[in-house]
Amino acid sequence: MCSDWIETFCEYVVDTEAPRIFAKWSAISTIAGALRKKCWFQLGRHKTYPNLYTILVAPPGGRKSSSLDYAKDLLIKGLPDVVLSSESNTRESLLQDLELSATDVILQNKSVFRYSALTVMSKEFEIFLGQKKENAKMIVTLTDLFDCTDAVWRHKTKHSGSSVIPNVYLNLIGCTTPSSLASSFPTDAIGGGLTSRMLFIYCDKREKLVPVPEWTEKEERYKKLLLQDLASIGGLAGIYNFTADSRKKYDNWYVEQTRALRICKDESFVGWYERKPLFVQKLAVICQASQNSNLNIEWSMFEKAILLVEEVEETMALAFRGVGRSDITADVDMIYTIISSRNYISDQELLALTWRNVDAKKMDQIIPTLNRSGLIRVLPNSPLGDPGIFYTAVKKKERQE
Repeated sequence: MCSDWIETFCEYVVDTEAPRIFAKWSAISTIAGALRKKCWFQLGRHKTYPNLYTILVAPPGGRKSSSLDYAKDLLIKGLPDVVLSSESNTRESLLQDLELSATDVILQNKSVFRYSALTVMSKEFEIFLGQKKENAKMIVTLTDLFDCTDAVWRHKTKHSGSSVIPNVYLNLIGCTTPSSLASSFPTDAIGGGLTSRMLFIYCDKREKLVPVPEWTEKEERYKKLLLQDLASIGGLAGIYNFTADSRKKYDNWYVEQTRALRICKDESFVGWYERKPLFVQKLAVICQASQNSNLNIEWSMFEKAILLVEEVEETMALAFRGVGRSDITADVDMIYTIISSRNYISDQELLALTWRNVDAKKMDQIIPTLNRSGLIRVLPNSPLGDPGIFYTAVKKKERQE
């Protein structure tokens, strides 16, 4: 009923304050949750499953969870057989949810396939993941489950010895802030392991101001279409393949992208770039399912997947602004966020806003750090001529020039 489920979902939430990029990735994650492990892309001798670990990152008030709420509502109503994990979790309860989600499906060749699929939709990802002093086991488990490669996944339990989970499929989307990421991930975990398997979708402001998000006949019509098509997407089962043309063009792209300049220059994402082709494969399957039930993926779907990934690359390093080995990393991020949210701010007002967390001595470290890095400019007076020290953020285009 929808020419493209992802685009229709974006239209469904267009009259809200949710940033379009968050709406887009909420829709993508919803399709990933609907497909489950009964669908995969055959890459030669390897199988690529369409699950994703998607993290929506924005400062407080950035409307991270708005579109996720709409997507979750559709997934629950459109596909009640999709199993959702609780938001507040432990490693043990997550694995228990996976174990209880086991179900059977009949594939195209009439064989019975048993799998365990779980989708996590967490509006407070840092709560789900836990604080970095105690979440090491959760991080290792999520890392291990991402590839969905094992026919059975074994784990030890506290009381019953060990447990076996058939054909695990874990799909995850969460919302958080840069400072919360800093409190959740150990510094040495950034760039490898779990974070190299995640897509960090960053946006620093809401799409627009909508005092009252109205519910009209238009939204009602979109919802019906989305629910109908989501049920169809959830019913798909089978093997996705290249067409002859898309295989040839993918081969060329794969070689070219290894030589291309990286869009994200942050060294923390070196490991992430090793998995860029994998993200493109997963997204090509999702984009195909978003438009039709054809299991042969045309090159246009790969092109769309590449554009989606490259849009993420442009800003993903900003998700980790508050993470670093320096004692003042989180405070630097907080001060920069305040300065960049205004046209300019006086030194006195800035200190008055932040004195509970940042005293004058620490501020004397933070301001030179931001100034020398080219993120802010120190002014001898305000743009209106008011005397005193003022700060203003340097726009991205100015920094590039």
